[in-house]
Amino acid sequence: MKKIKSVTMAAVFSFTAFGIYNCTNNEGLFEGFPTENDYNNLQEVHEELTLADTLSFQIIDPYTDTSYTTPGGLVLNFPDQTDEGAATINAPLTVSVIEIYKRGDFVRHNVQTFANMEPLVSGGGFWIRIQDVTGAIIDYSGVTAIMPYKTSADEFLDAMNLYTGITQTTPSGMVNSWQTFGSYSLTFDPDAGVNGEFSFDVLVNQWNSAEAPYDTESTEMTQISVQIPEVTDFSNAEAFFISNDYTTIAALTSAEDGMLKSFPASIEKDITGKVVVIAIVAGKLKYGIQEVTVSGDDIFEVPVELGELSALNVLLTSIN
Repeated sequence: MKKIKSVTMAAVFSFTAFGIYNCTNNEGLFEGFPTENDYNNLQEVHEELTLADTLSFQIIDPYTDTSYTTPGGLVLNFPDQTDEGAATINAPLTVSVIEIYKRGDFVRHNVQTFANMEPLVSGGGFWIRIQDVTGAIIDYSGVTAIMPYKTSADEFLDAMNLYTGITQTTPSGMVNSWQTFGSYSLTFDPDAGVNGEFSFDVLVNQWNSAEAPYDTESTEMTQISVQIPEVTDFSNAEAFFISNDYTTIAALTSAEDGMLKSFPASIEKDITGKVVVIAIVAGKLKYGIQEVTVSGDDIFEVPVELGELSALNVLLTSIN
């Protein structure tokens, strides 16, 4: 019995070893296994980059005047709704707010400072949403805001106007841009606050911003292109030009000849700035940044490297 048992065990061992050998040496068995992606698209990257940027507070009684000041210094005023003639408001209300002032924060939120194909200089902006207790978005009549001036737009402050959000198409999806909001305007008080303040007399339930048209008539404008050495599929790659002079951020919105391109005549010639590239390659996040001087119709090659989302967040947040 012992001899039979030993022979049986030897056979089992041989069979097992043979199976292991074949499995480890048959590469075909391992082909086609799905690779787990960290990210499927750039929208996921932007959502994670900005996840902690939204702050929320409640309006318990909409029938009294309410004011709220954010940590960033934005003041929101909600007037008593008693005489507004609206239907009964299902309180408490939840107000969600995002503020953007830094150039890098515009990139983090996938926002460029353009209206259609025309560059703008930004005085800052904020996103707001007001919801009732059921989660429905409501129009709260008469809301106003005072926004501190924290950007680089000194020469353009007298030309600022109220803009709201609109999306534009890029090879990798939509980028948030701007459009004028009817005939409404805003005012700037240079003596208010620390560096001056903007007063918004009307708001919309989305992005609200102080923007001024870039001086393209008396300035020589050009176009730039960006090559990303290991990227040929621009459905998961994006590039932004960030001006060092003003809070002006341009998304490169078209793909042509293996490059991402800005709008024609959209960037000032001889200006300095940064090109930021963010890409997903084989499901992994890669990014790169390069200081540039725009001499005219330039092609910049910006390599990207693997990196952690947290490090990219720190990098972008540091760009004022």
